Amino acid sequence: MARKKKGELTLYQLDVSKISVLKEKYIEQVMQFLEEKISASEIAKEGNMVNINVPTSISKKFLKLRIKKYLYQAGLKSEFKIVALPKGEASGFQILNR
Repeated sequence: MARKKKGELTLYQLDVSKISVLKEKYIEQVMQFLEEKISASEIAKEGNMVNINVPTSISKKFLKLRIKKYLYQAGLKSEFKIVALPKGEASGFQILNR
C-alpha cells in the first residue's frame, strides 16, 4: 500500500438534512466540534451538506467516530445514527433518524 502524502486533503461530505429539521443549531455545533477535534481541517456548509476537508492521514473511521462522539455529547445518540452515504455518491456520511 502506498503512503499518503502529507500536504494533501481528502473531501468527505456529511448529509445533515434529517438533523436540520430538528434544529439548525446542531449543525453549527457539529461543525465547531469537528474543527476543534481535527486539526488542519476545513469545514464549510452548502445547503444540507457539510463539506469536510481533512488531511489524508485522517481515516474515514476516525471521522465517523468523532461525529458519533458529538451525537453522544449533545444527547442526540438515541434519536440519530450515522451511516455511510450510498455508493455512487461522494465519500462521506449521513445522519439518519433511528
